[in-house]
Amino acid sequence: LGAWAGYGLALDSTRDETCKIPEKAGGTCNKGGISFGGDVWFLGFGPIQLGVGGAYLPIINIDYSVREPSTGSLVSVESSAHYIPFTAQLRVDIPILPIFVGGMVGYSFASATIKTSVNNQSLVISDPSRNESAFTIGGFAGYAFKPVPLVSIDAGARLYLIFAKKTAVQMVPFIGATFAI
Repeated sequence: LGAWAGYGLALDSTRDETCKIPEKAGGTCNKGGISFGGDVWFLGFGPIQLGVGGAYLPIINIDYSVREPSTGSLVSVESSAHYIPFTAQLRVDIPILPIFVGGMVGYSFASATIKTSVNNQSLVISDPSRNESAFTIGGFAGYAFKPVPLVSIDAGARLYLIFAKKTAVQMVPFIGATFAI
């Protein structure tokens, strides 16, 4: 059983196009964000473990306001999108060194919301065009500090490749813990 948290970093170029309008309007556009996940390791053969995992990966957050020149109305936009991948995983603890490597394959589910307001009158919608699912592969590696035989304090990085309409590439430096039950 394991849990981890870190900060997701977008490694693809979609931020450049997506963020032009919010940044021109003086708003914010953040790609990535605080990510977290969990693993259930249910089959082990010495240093090799098989399991499943899930995560929350924020992809983009946009927040900006513009004043419409002819009416003076203030138009505000907040938008966010994230993926929730579910994967089958393989982890190998290197017996001689305190490091581990692993791989994952699975499926990610996306969700997006948009909140717009005009003069503080809000409308929140889910964007069905962004609620897509996609094949996902990835890998992870890190350092495993084992204070006692059944506990591992981990620090490392996870890389997710989510093959949606526009491939999302997310790297998450993380810290976490793994417990053998």
